Amino acid sequence: MRVTLVGMAEPYWQEPGATLAAFNAAVSAAGDKLGAVDGAAVEAARILAEKIDQMRDLEPHVTEDGELQDEKRGRSLDNVTLPTFLKYLDALGLTPAGRRLLEQNPGGRPSGKLHAIREGVRSSAAS
Repeated sequence: MRVTLVGMAEPYWQEPGATLAAFNAAVSAAGDKLGAVDGAAVEAARILAEKIDQMRDLEPHVTEDGELQDEKRGRSLDNVTLPTFLKYLDALGLTPAGRRLLEQNPGGRPSGKLHAIREGVRSSAAS
């Protein structure tokens, strides 16, 4: 499946700053679903998007002959930045899985096993 982002050149993922641009487009598309309370998470994700772009720009570039163009550019993505960025996207509802979770839990009320355990402890303490 090929995704086309409105306002971005094709192929958008090869442009410098593509991750940050795609993130900003997603935040704009989210409209009123994100509010002031999400500001810190949006800014943290924006920092991660910039880091991903910077690290991707440092990937080694190989010529058609198989020669490394610039040996100083050999840094690659670490194993923490991208998964962390994806967790922020999920939490903000900017992925399909994140949107499903938010739709299942409208109003942002806590749910899940931990919440059930906490509620059980509170109700037994109140009795």
